[in-house]
Amino acid sequence: MRQTLFTFWSFLFLGGMTALTLHAQYQGNFFELRGSIDDTSSYPEISGTLWVKNPNGIDTSQVEIKEGDRVVNHRFTSGPERAAGSEDGACVFILMEDHKKHEGTTTFFKEVLNNVVDRGYTQGHEVGFATFSLIGPATNDPSSRTHVFPENVVFSESTSPIKSALGMLPNPQAGAPAMSYYNHPQTYASINQALDILHKHSTDRPKVLIVLHDGWAHETGDFEESDLWMKAESQNINVYSLEYYSGGTPQGNYDIEDLCKRSYGKFDRFHGESRSNRLERAEEVLSTYLSNAAERGVGQTYSYTFTSEYGEDGSEHGFTVNVNKSDNTRVLRGSFQSPQPPKESNIWLIVGGGSAMLVLLLIILLVIRRKNKQHKRQQDAMRADLEQQDAERAALEDRIKREELAREAEQKAAAEKERQENERIRLEEEAKRKEARDAVLIQAMGARGSFARLSFVAGNVAQHVDINLPEFSLGRAPSNHLEIKDQTVSSRHAVIRYQEEGGIYVLEDLKSTNGTKVNGRPIASCELSDGCSIELGGFVLTFQM
Repeated sequence: MRQTLFTFWSFLFLGGMTALTLHAQYQGNFFELRGSIDDTSSYPEISGTLWVKNPNGIDTSQVEIKEGDRVVNHRFTSGPERAAGSEDGACVFILMEDHKKHEGTTTFFKEVLNNVVDRGYTQGHEVGFATFSLIGPATNDPSSRTHVFPENVVFSESTSPIKSALGMLPNPQAGAPAMSYYNHPQTYASINQALDILHKHSTDRPKVLIVLHDGWAHETGDFEESDLWMKAESQNINVYSLEYYSGGTPQGNYDIEDLCKRSYGKFDRFHGESRSNRLERAEEVLSTYLSNAAERGVGQTYSYTFTSEYGEDGSEHGFTVNVNKSDNTRVLRGSFQSPQPPKESNIWLIVGGGSAMLVLLLIILLVIRRKNKQHKRQQDAMRADLEQQDAERAALEDRIKREELAREAEQKAAAEKERQENERIRLEEEAKRKEARDAVLIQAMGARGSFARLSFVAGNVAQHVDINLPEFSLGRAPSNHLEIKDQTVSSRHAVIRYQEEGGIYVLEDLKSTNGTKVNGRPIASCELSDGCSIELGGFVLTFQM
């Protein structure tokens, strides 16, 4: 009877505990409500967490919480506190201007970046590296061209790709052709493209874009002033900018500084100083960017509590959190379900019925005990002896069995651990050998000053792509190094392999549905020469050395 009553009241208590749930709706990339409540013991107190991207925090006195149209009394119980995730580092994309004319710009940034990598400031981050150039004719549609090289950026915790890419950059030429610096928006187009590359990369780490460029004029061109910072905000990317100018006074429009400020990154500029001073300061600034990238990326949290004015009616109620009373664009919406009202119960009927059953049970036990007292004692003694013997035997068998199982499990665990360690070592060695081999091949591929390329027409627009990897796959699937959106092309159609011996490129068909042709002839594998025509199904490309 006692167990029945306990089960009944436990059911009522647990039912009430799960009645209240707080829902927080995500509202943009720089403010968010987090957390849920499953405990009704504190109702009508409602608690939650406010997350903000701004590393400088917020003014909690300007936060307002409403239930419907009523402003409720609230308080912040903790914060600001760093949000989770920064211990894993950040995903950092370093975009460096490869200036073909001004020797000082490229040489300066190459030296700064080499020193920062050598001193270990990139460790703990997942880093990608690419360059862009301001040399070339102006265009009326800068967003339609490719500015970032390479387009297929590899993000890695290893420093080898960055060191290899820096080593392959050609030296600037002081006598390069002159260009018009005004109305020349390649810097903005490159940042725009870099944001897309970083946004598409899949990672759980905070994302940061660091732009290294010179101080020449950078007109926005077809980009509106708000285009880039709105894009950075929507993609939750911090933008940092380090500007170097070898002359006396920089020229042009500096919307990049506003972009860094609005995306909660940083902006620094160096000019009018000795080169040695600028170099030392630039290394210090870039190392600072890398050291606080993860912390700025994850933002801060504030824990808040407010008292609900709703009763226990089991209904869902909405509430809003206005981060800034004067700015209605930062209003976050949430809702919670209040607990059900307590149900009435006939406690006296339950207690009376239970007492009567208990008295009846006691009477029956006394009668049975009186008639069979002596016989029952003998049976109980014999039963107790047998049960003790059985228990001792079972305990001994169970102990022996557990010891045998424990030994077997320990042996299996040791063997599995040894196998996994050997496999890990083998995979790491294979990865290191492949990474070293690929780096050597990539350097050999670019030894002539540029990579071989594929030219083709897509959407009535002539395009080309550099073959910048020893194995360069082509096909309709997005995982290929060149994605060809043509139904006659197989998902994995063909691959171009660079052979160091002889410095040749070999095209191999991957058993595609519609086959591969070179200069009109079907092939399974074929050495490519400059100007070869390649047909993948119905899609035509030209190979150029």
